[in-house]
Amino acid sequence: MASRCQTEVKSTKALFLDCIKSYCKDFVVDDKNKQVVTDLFHWCIRDKKGAYNPEKGLWIYGNIGTGKSTLMKAILLFVTKYWLRDSGEGVKPKWVNVPTFCGTYATDGFSVFDSIPMGFDELGTEIAPTNHVGNKLNVVAHLINTIYDNRSDIPKIITTNSSLSGILSLYGPRTVDRVAQLFNLVELKGMSRRGTEDIWKMIQKEQNKDKE
Repeated sequence: MASRCQTEVKSTKALFLDCIKSYCKDFVVDDKNKQVVTDLFHWCIRDKKGAYNPEKGLWIYGNIGTGKSTLMKAILLFVTKYWLRDSGEGVKPKWVNVPTFCGTYATDGFSVFDSIPMGFDELGTEIAPTNHVGNKLNVVAHLINTIYDNRSDIPKIITTNSSLSGILSLYGPRTVDRVAQLFNLVELKGMSRRGTEDIWKMIQKEQNKDKE
């Protein structure tokens, strides 16, 4: 018979899976992502014995269509429903598309960094540097440094299609070092789950032929 603690964990995990399904009813948990989903759940319940450090944020990366954005939004929904600050106040996290965040810098300048949301989607798809009245800035690099300099009790979540070496090319070694200190690295492996696997397999075959 399961202990009460085990039963409660299973019930809470079911709530987390409900959050995922609320954003993507067709989301499939299988052998390719089961461990990652489980580890993310333990991060959500602040399990210090889990694979991911609950004091750090989540840097979720992988191929297009592997479920990164869905998982980020599901986690934020779980946070909204079940997290409390020490004061007992609920948490109301927001997320933003990174190109949109950069566009806000272009119009409003550095004030965009005054209120940093919990989630950032599609990092690496922005135009860099971004210009604001003649001031060109690599907004993401500045964002990461701002998060580092102003630590919060609410960790951040970032999704990206870029590999870790791609992040180095885009933002430089200083930013990569900050990423390592601020985030758990969460890789979603495999090809797209959007029903587009065939075209990616064909492209891969063509690329392999070109190398021969």
